[in-house]
Amino acid sequence: MPEGIQTVDNLLRFFDYCKQYQKEVRKNRTALVEYWKFMNGAVMKEVLDEVVSKHRLPKSDFSP
Repeated sequence: MPEGIQTVDNLLRFFDYCKQYQKEVRKNRTALVEYWKFMNGAVMKEVLDEVVSKHRLPKSDFSP
């Protein structure tokens, strides 16, 4: 990593450290259902298609 750049893992990966997130989101079936609806939805597919196209990547290497 370049000098002067620090990674604050607990900010970037708050979901690993936050007890409230663990309780209310990660272990919440309703939230998980909504997460997978979003990941498999039209918006995410559109983003994936745009990234793959813009960077000329093989679509078979990616999934939402």
